[in-house]
Amino acid sequence: MTTKIRQDASSRKRIGFIDPQSGIWEYIQQLPFKIDTYKSTVNRKILPIKNEIKYNSKGNTYQPAYREERIEAFLSRIMPNWGTALALQYEPGGSILEHRDTTGYGITVASVSSCDYILRLDGTNYKVKANQVISFPSKIPHAAWHETDEIRYTICCWQLDTSKLTRIN
Repeated sequence: MTTKIRQDASSRKRIGFIDPQSGIWEYIQQLPFKIDTYKSTVNRKILPIKNEIKYNSKGNTYQPAYREERIEAFLSRIMPNWGTALALQYEPGGSILEHRDTTGYGITVASVSSCDYILRLDGTNYKVKANQVISFPSKIPHAAWHETDEIRYTICCWQLDTSKLTRIN
Protein backbone atom coordinates (compact mmCIF):
# COMPACT_ATOMS: atom_id res chain seq x y z
CA MET A 1 0.00 0.00 0.00
CA THR A 2 1.34 3.41 -0.96
CA THR A 3 0.90 6.22 1.53
CA LYS A 4 -0.07 9.51 -0.07
CA ILE A 5 2.16 12.24 1.35
CA ARG A 6 1.78 16.00 1.38
CA GLN A 7 5.04 17.85 1.99
CA ASP A 8 3.74 21.25 3.11
CA ALA A 9 1.57 21.85 6.13
CA SER A 10 -0.05 24.95 7.45
CA SER A 11 -1.33 23.15 10.55
CA ARG A 12 2.05 21.84 11.65
CA LYS A 13 5.05 23.94 12.52
CA ARG A 14 8.69 22.92 12.22
CA ILE A 15 10.48 24.05 15.34
CA GLY A 16 13.94 22.70 14.52
CA PHE A 17 16.07 19.57 14.64
CA ILE A 18 17.87 17.76 17.42
CA ASP A 19 21.37 16.43 16.91
CA PRO A 20 21.16 12.62 16.71
CA GLN A 21 24.76 12.51 17.97
CA SER A 22 23.63 14.05 21.28
CA GLY A 23 22.93 10.57 22.65
CA ILE A 24 19.34 11.44 23.56
CA TRP A 25 17.84 8.41 21.76
CA GLU A 26 20.27 5.98 23.39
CA TYR A 27 19.40 7.57 26.73
CA ILE A 28 15.65 7.34 26.08
CA GLN A 29 15.97 3.65 25.15
CA GLN A 30 17.00 2.97 28.76
CA LEU A 31 13.89 4.52 30.33
CA PRO A 32 11.48 2.26 32.28
CA PHE A 33 8.71 2.00 29.66
CA LYS A 34 5.52 0.09 30.42
CA ILE A 35 2.97 -1.54 28.11
CA ASP A 36 0.46 1.02 26.84
CA THR A 37 -3.15 -0.02 27.42
CA TYR A 38 -4.70 2.88 25.51
CA LYS A 39 -7.17 1.39 23.02
CA SER A 40 -5.96 3.43 20.03
CA THR A 41 -2.35 2.24 20.13
CA VAL A 42 -0.66 -0.72 18.47
CA ASN A 43 2.69 -2.14 19.65
CA ARG A 44 3.50 0.84 21.86
CA LYS A 45 5.14 1.25 25.26
CA ILE A 46 4.80 4.45 27.26
CA LEU A 47 6.35 6.46 30.08
CA PRO A 48 4.48 9.52 31.41
CA ILE A 49 6.88 12.27 32.50
CA LYS A 50 6.34 14.92 35.21
CA ASN A 51 2.52 14.55 35.35
CA GLU A 52 0.42 11.58 34.29
CA ILE A 53 -3.10 12.22 33.05
CA LYS A 54 -5.56 9.44 33.88
CA TYR A 55 -8.83 8.99 32.03
CA ASN A 56 -11.83 8.47 34.27
CA SER A 57 -15.58 8.45 33.56
CA LYS A 58 -16.08 10.68 36.63
CA GLY A 59 -13.50 13.21 35.43
CA ASN A 60 -9.87 13.06 34.37
CA THR A 61 -7.15 13.29 36.99
CA TYR A 62 -3.44 13.98 37.04
CA GLN A 63 -0.73 12.80 39.37
CA PRO A 64 3.04 13.03 39.67
CA ALA A 65 4.90 10.83 37.19
CA TYR A 66 8.47 9.86 36.31
CA ARG A 67 10.96 12.68 36.89
CA GLU A 68 14.48 12.88 35.48
CA GLU A 69 16.61 16.01 35.11
CA ARG A 70 18.15 15.32 31.67
CA ILE A 71 14.81 14.49 30.02
CA GLU A 72 13.13 17.51 31.63
CA ALA A 73 15.91 19.84 30.42
CA PHE A 74 15.56 18.38 26.90
CA LEU A 75 11.79 18.94 26.96
CA SER A 76 12.20 22.52 28.20
CA ARG A 77 14.23 23.31 25.08
CA ILE A 78 11.40 21.95 22.90
CA MET A 79 8.50 23.59 24.77
CA PRO A 80 9.10 26.10 27.54
CA ASN A 81 6.56 25.76 30.39
CA TRP A 82 5.62 22.19 29.44
CA GLY A 83 3.66 20.37 32.12
CA THR A 84 3.25 16.80 30.93
CA ALA A 85 5.06 14.57 28.47
CA LEU A 86 5.13 11.05 27.12
CA ALA A 87 8.19 9.05 26.16
CA LEU A 88 7.01 6.46 23.65
CA GLN A 89 8.49 3.31 22.15
CA TYR A 90 6.86 2.00 18.97
CA GLU A 91 7.86 -1.47 17.78
CA PRO A 92 7.92 -2.10 14.00
CA GLY A 93 4.28 -1.88 12.90
CA GLY A 94 3.50 0.27 15.94
CA SER A 95 1.13 3.18 15.65
CA ILE A 96 -1.43 5.38 17.27
CA LEU A 97 -4.75 5.46 15.48
CA GLU A 98 -6.59 8.66 14.72
CA HIS A 99 -7.60 10.48 17.90
CA ARG A 100 -7.75 13.89 19.58
CA ASP A 101 -5.81 14.48 22.78
CA THR A 102 -8.04 14.38 25.83
CA THR A 103 -8.89 17.00 28.42
CA GLY A 104 -5.83 17.98 30.41
CA TYR A 105 -3.38 17.95 27.54
CA GLY A 106 -2.75 21.46 26.28
CA ILE A 107 -4.00 22.66 22.91
CA THR A 108 -0.58 22.28 21.25
CA VAL A 109 1.75 19.27 21.23
CA ALA A 110 5.48 19.36 20.44
CA SER A 111 6.97 16.12 19.21
CA VAL A 112 10.24 14.59 17.95
CA SER A 113 11.02 11.01 16.85
CA SER A 114 14.13 8.92 16.34
CA CYS A 115 13.22 7.81 12.79
CA ASP A 116 11.13 9.00 9.84
CA TYR A 117 7.38 8.57 10.26
CA ILE A 118 4.01 9.49 8.80
CA LEU A 119 1.81 11.98 10.64
CA ARG A 120 -1.83 12.27 9.63
CA LEU A 121 -3.35 15.62 10.59
CA ASP A 122 -7.02 16.19 9.93
CA GLY A 123 -7.05 13.55 7.15
CA THR A 124 -3.82 14.61 5.38
CA ASN A 125 -0.59 12.58 5.60
CA TYR A 126 2.79 14.27 6.11
CA LYS A 127 6.24 12.71 6.10
CA VAL A 128 8.23 13.84 9.14
CA LYS A 129 11.98 13.31 9.18
CA ALA A 130 13.88 11.76 12.06
CA ASN A 131 14.97 14.29 14.71
CA GLN A 132 12.69 17.03 13.32
CA VAL A 133 10.87 18.82 16.15
CA ILE A 134 7.33 19.79 15.16
CA SER A 135 4.25 21.15 16.88
CA PHE A 136 0.60 21.07 15.92
CA PRO A 137 -2.85 21.59 17.48
CA SER A 138 -3.49 18.44 19.51
CA LYS A 139 -7.27 18.77 19.44
CA ILE A 140 -7.53 18.12 15.68
CA PRO A 141 -7.71 14.45 14.61
CA HIS A 142 -4.23 12.99 14.26
CA ALA A 143 -2.47 9.62 13.90
CA ALA A 144 1.14 8.48 13.48
CA TRP A 145 3.02 5.41 12.27
CA HIS A 146 6.35 4.44 10.74
CA GLU A 147 6.98 2.16 7.79
CA THR A 148 10.42 0.78 8.70
CA ASP A 149 11.69 -2.17 10.70
CA GLU A 150 13.20 0.16 13.29
CA ILE A 151 11.96 0.74 16.81
CA ARG A 152 10.76 4.36 16.86
CA TYR A 153 11.26 6.44 20.00
CA THR A 154 9.18 9.59 20.36
CA ILE A 155 8.92 12.35 22.92
CA CYS A 156 5.71 14.43 23.01
CA CYS A 157 5.03 17.28 25.41
CA TRP A 158 2.15 19.63 26.21
CA GLN A 159 1.48 22.48 28.57
CA LEU A 160 -0.70 20.98 31.31
CA ASP A 161 -4.29 22.27 31.38
CA THR A 162 -5.44 21.67 34.97
CA SER A 163 -8.72 23.58 34.64
CA LYS A 164 -10.71 20.36 34.11
CA LEU A 165 -8.50 17.94 36.02
CA THR A 166 -8.40 16.78 39.62
CA ARG A 167 -4.95 16.32 41.15
CA ILE A 168 -4.29 13.11 43.04
CA ASN A 169 -1.15 12.34 44.96
